[in-house]
Amino acid sequence: MNSNYAPICLFTYNRLYETKETVNALKNNLLSKDSELFIFSDGPKNESVKGKVKAVREFLKSVNGFKSITIFESKINNGLAKSIVDGVTQIINKYDKVIVLEDDIVTSKGFLKFMNSSLDFYQKNKNVFQISAFMFPIESDNLPDTFFYQANTCWGWATWSDRWNSYENDTLSILKKLKKNNINWRDFNSMQSKEFEKQLKANNKGKLETWAVKWHAVIKIKKGKVLHPKSSLVLNIGFGGDGENCKKGDFIGEVNNDLDLDVTQAVQYSNELAIKRLKKYFKKKYSIFSKIIRKIKSFF
Repeated sequence: MNSNYAPICLFTYNRLYETKETVNALKNNLLSKDSELFIFSDGPKNESVKGKVKAVREFLKSVNGFKSITIFESKINNGLAKSIVDGVTQIINKYDKVIVLEDDIVTSKGFLKFMNSSLDFYQKNKNVFQISAFMFPIESDNLPDTFFYQANTCWGWATWSDRWNSYENDTLSILKKLKKNNINWRDFNSMQSKEFEKQLKANNKGKLETWAVKWHAVIKIKKGKVLHPKSSLVLNIGFGGDGENCKKGDFIGEVNNDLDLDVTQAVQYSNELAIKRLKKYFKKKYSIFSKIIRKIKSFF
């Protein structure tokens, strides 16, 4: 792996505890001292959160442990989707690659090593559109260290400028391209019930403003691949009920500090077993029984 490590974009808002946990875990990464960190702090949406935003910004000014730290404080509230799209575009156009985190993603010590190794190895493989650090809780025994699964996850990810430049924000245009390329909803949802379909339609109706499902659509349209680890390298702690797009619930993911993954195995071995296990996991997750249990838990 070369010494030209990818810059890190961290997007924050008003959650001090989650931001501290995210930054402290990132500081403990093996390559943190050699990595440039760009922090985007979104402006308060209203008077009630001004104090929280200020507290986060005061903490951010004390952050150290990286090659360099640059903080962008927005005077207005852009919202998460616009903040991420604009921020990623700004940094990736200068550095050609980027690693992206939100303020509720706790990373393993090997997270940056995994992301940079993957970015280096797959840089010339134009079919690979994204590197993901998250993996659903499937059984990892006998799986290759890494494999391809055609769905993006936004809890710790990375990409390159020549692929990110394909990003499209116009939902109506995306819907037309999906139809033109004969991508039906079953394929689009990547075994995850109707999750991606519902998100895209909600964006089109103006009921939701997100970026990840549009990026997922672009990857589908371009017939791109997404690299995943066999076990999650990140833990999402943003389910306290105050996240912009996360409902109240349990933490999701895992911090695997003992994993030293071979990023090349995705092209050496079949992903058939991994896809089979994902299919089994999603079938259970989106069953009527599981939905009832999640609904009950949401009240507590």
